[in-house]
Amino acid sequence: CYKGPNNYVFEEINLPQLQENQVLVKIDAFGINPLDLTFLSGQGSSFGLGIEEGPHPVGTEGTGVVIAAKGDNVQFLLDKRVSCLSHSKGVFGDYVVLDRFEVAEVLPNVQIEEAATLQNGAATAQMFLQRAREHNVKAAVNTAANSVLGRIVNRLFKKHNIPLINIVRREAKAQQLREEGAEYVLVSSEQNFDQQFQELAQKLGVNVIFDCIGVMNKEKEFMKKLVIKLIQLLKLMCLEHLIQINLTKRLKYIVKTKVKKILLMEKLLFIPVSYTH
Repeated sequence: CYKGPNNYVFEEINLPQLQENQVLVKIDAFGINPLDLTFLSGQGSSFGLGIEEGPHPVGTEGTGVVIAAKGDNVQFLLDKRVSCLSHSKGVFGDYVVLDRFEVAEVLPNVQIEEAATLQNGAATAQMFLQRAREHNVKAAVNTAANSVLGRIVNRLFKKHNIPLINIVRREAKAQQLREEGAEYVLVSSEQNFDQQFQELAQKLGVNVIFDCIGVMNKEKEFMKKLVIKLIQLLKLMCLEHLIQINLTKRLKYIVKTKVKKILLMEKLLFIPVSYTH
């Protein structure tokens, strides 16, 4: 539980009563995501942490089995393994009450460590691919490309032969992406970055840009400014149908579509992150 910036304790708290279209999940494992470290350092106020008196349960992502459900729309999840993603309920515990769109059923051949870190990585990358295809993607821009999500997006688009311009801040990160097979990598701190970006975007016919930033903190404020700058550069090229895709409502999209089924054919998407049983 979070009690203040860098002040967190193990503590028993009462679970809320199940409301309509909610489920009770017995947590088996959870991922330790960079987002959780952001929250624990005191930068999670945008999701409610620190606004009211604590303690606040923390943890954004995990997996477990649904042991109770309230409402006709969630009964089918009883006794099913689910992947969980919530920015406010807290999955770092034995049990958690979640809304319908905060869980997605996990199919049997998905391993527990994959299920525990599914939503923020592989499923989100697959969502990016599907939404890009809905907009007839020709080529795309991958911001925050050296993050776990950005690296998964690079692997996925390479597999499906969609040109992707990966943007990083340092040459060392660019080299890492190249070693993972990235064909187009640009370093935003280089002096001639703007010109390189515009020329490559024009050559590839970029019409989609991904905002992989998510929750804001001081480091990501720089990235947000970079995304705005990239969009302005693309608009200067008179692109009429530029599509910006971000993380908004991603879990609802994942639950409503066939993302989880497609993931079974995309095992290359999973990049190990810290998790615990």
